[in-house]
Amino acid sequence: MNKLVLLIVILFTSYSCKNTATYPISEPSAEMMDDRVAGKWKMIEDPVPENYYEVYRADKVFKDEDVKYLYHIRFWNRKGTNPTFESNLHFSKINKELFINLPYWQARAHINHKANMSSELYMHNPDLYDTTIGVINDGFFKNFGYFLVKVLEFGEYNDKITLAVVGDPSLRSLNSQQEVYDHVAENMNKPAFYSDTVHLYKIGE
Repeated sequence: MNKLVLLIVILFTSYSCKNTATYPISEPSAEMMDDRVAGKWKMIEDPVPENYYEVYRADKVFKDEDVKYLYHIRFWNRKGTNPTFESNLHFSKINKELFINLPYWQARAHINHKANMSSELYMHNPDLYDTTIGVINDGFFKNFGYFLVKVLEFGEYNDKITLAVVGDPSLRSLNSQQEVYDHVAENMNKPAFYSDTVHLYKIGE
């Protein structure tokens, strides 16, 4: 498979909404919390050594009951100086397999001229932030669904993660959360169900 240069950026620019599900696999829950994902992570496939991902419990940022079972992810590009993407995410489990539900958001078509404005203008303003899904809710951006990512492996010391990105366009045709769950359960062991594999290692807490 071709490697994803940047997990979040490539998901949003290359796959667009065609490989997203309208619904997550399941709702966030206490049983699905897994703090092994917390910390600062570097992607092996990223050619810029200073770039990294930061993941932590969302309730450390937003004092809201709705986020207590969510994690918050922030991607730092430009050699680790620019927070170019932020979102909340949550885990789901099918049998013993762990998946990440990552919201996909997009600028509304009628205000595309605003889409080129710096994301920091909105991302760091709590009044404009929808804490439930972790995306902007100010009329400029809208949640269009979820990327689904399978956790293939945590390292022996929880210092590495291997992920497989679900790349099935038929996800868009599913009409309920139960349909998404059933479809993923039926196909999750098929290599063709995934579009790529990425590897991350921990660089900090």
